[in-house]
Amino acid sequence: MSTAQTAQDITLHHASLNGHREVVLKCSS
Repeated sequence: MSTAQTAQDITLHHASLNGHREVVLKCSS
């Protein structure tokens, strides 16, 4: 239950969401 691990997971999750959003924008444009 490490705080650093949780923060890293959140960062990776946000990064993957941002990457997915960019792909969707590129495909729809």
